[in-house]
Amino acid sequence: AVSSDYAFTINKASSTITATGTVTYTYNGSAQGPSSNTKTGSSGAVTYSYSGTGTTSYGPSATLPIDAGTYKVVATLASDNNYDGAVSSDYAFTINKASSTIAATGTITYTYNGSSQGPSSNTKTGSSGAVTYSYSGTGTTSYGPSATLPTDAGTYKVVATLAADANYDGAVSSDYAFTINKASSTIAATGTTTYTYNGSTQGPSSNTKTGSTGAVTYSYSGTGSTTYGPSATAPTDVGTYKVVATLAADANYDGAVSSDYAFTINKASSTITATGTVTYTYNGSAQGPSSNTKTGSTGAVTYSYSGTGTTTYGPSATLPTDAGTYKVVATLASDNNYDGAVSSDYAFTINKASSTITATGTVTYTYNGSTQGPSSNTKTGSTGAVTYSYSGTGSTTYRSEEHTSELQSH
Repeated sequence: AVSSDYAFTINKASSTITATGTVTYTYNGSAQGPSSNTKTGSSGAVTYSYSGTGTTSYGPSATLPIDAGTYKVVATLASDNNYDGAVSSDYAFTINKASSTIAATGTITYTYNGSSQGPSSNTKTGSSGAVTYSYSGTGTTSYGPSATLPTDAGTYKVVATLAADANYDGAVSSDYAFTINKASSTIAATGTTTYTYNGSTQGPSSNTKTGSTGAVTYSYSGTGSTTYGPSATAPTDVGTYKVVATLAADANYDGAVSSDYAFTINKASSTITATGTVTYTYNGSAQGPSSNTKTGSTGAVTYSYSGTGTTTYGPSATLPTDAGTYKVVATLASDNNYDGAVSSDYAFTINKASSTITATGTVTYTYNGSTQGPSSNTKTGSTGAVTYSYSGTGSTTYRSEEHTSELQSH
């Protein structure tokens, strides 16, 4: 006999699959992640599904991720004729951010100009994040750290910082040194170039300058035949001089020295007036004014005497002796700081001196038919001729006649 069909089933066996592979990657711009497995059972195709985890948004996708983040992969094994398919557990992996580099670049030497300045460029790799700069003083320069470029002269460093982006870490540059040098200053001495001696110190003491706010000092020196200094004190005496103005440096400007600035102290004027007695009487000696009033020079005073009117004399440095009308001119010689001077004419007179005469001789005569009478004298003063005049007295009538002493000498 033959039985009826008796049905039975051979069920598919179970399969297993586990995703495997590297669990840590570094961003390189390409798709990457685990794509291997260990499995048992089915010979069916294996597919992978990738998804972001945590804050990473991705998938699910059969495409490997590119960007940095945290992920999981699930491997799926398809069934075959004898084995069921299988799905793996989540297999976590990470694509880490790649490294970035940054180096500060730019000019390293600047000159103070009153504005902020310094390197503000860079070379970088990796991140597309923002770049910031931090400036600090070095050595004796105190500044920052600050995001603001420095202004003042000094030595500095800058550090460039590159911010991270989605796929790259940030980076910090090495210190990049730079200098802001002091700017140049200028100075020129200015002021009056011609002075007149007044017994006080004098000379130019002003300037025009640019740059430094430092102190200005002046140095005075004689030029040509004038010996003086160098000295910070302006000169007093007559002469030719120069002044040099020196501007001290400040924090942001170098100092400066002016060119020579020439000036002169000229001699001052003097005055002189002849003084003294203006009326003299002849005494046989030289006489006349020989005094003065003067201002200025300490030089020697000389006198020049000349006759005036009908008086002929000089000019002579010797006082006149004879009676007459005269003038004297006083001359004051210059000294180091004063010009000389010449007085106006100063008139004076030597008047004639008084003379005396007394008739002398015999006072009693006896008539003898000839002319007779006193004809001698004693006198002082004049050397002029002596004449005699005879007259009767009492009851004697006699016509007066003049006779020179020579005619009456018998």
